[in-house]
Amino acid sequence: MKKIIIGAFAAFTLAACGGGDVCSASSKCSADPKPTDADKTACQTAIKDGTKCAAEYKAVLTCAQSKQKCTSDNKTDTTALVTDCMTELTAYTTCLSK
Repeated sequence: MKKIIIGAFAAFTLAACGGGDVCSASSKCSADPKPTDADKTACQTAIKDGTKCAAEYKAVLTCAQSKQKCTSDNKTDTTALVTDCMTELTAYTTCLSK
């Protein structure tokens, strides 16, 4: 589950310009790694209509964006996000396991 969580939050930290969708949101934490083109493509694919668990994935990213906290080294606090977004993460992982 931790790998799924890290993947979801990595996608969340994308800093692509424009768009306004969940894959375009900038991280509030300046030390988060910059996304690769592969990261951006993976996020867009995961939220595409018709993709398995797309709605659940969007819910995880939306939750992460609204509840993001930074650590003292200005990176996303994934432990806090797991706690704060557990409902959304559980729905996503349950969907994936079907």
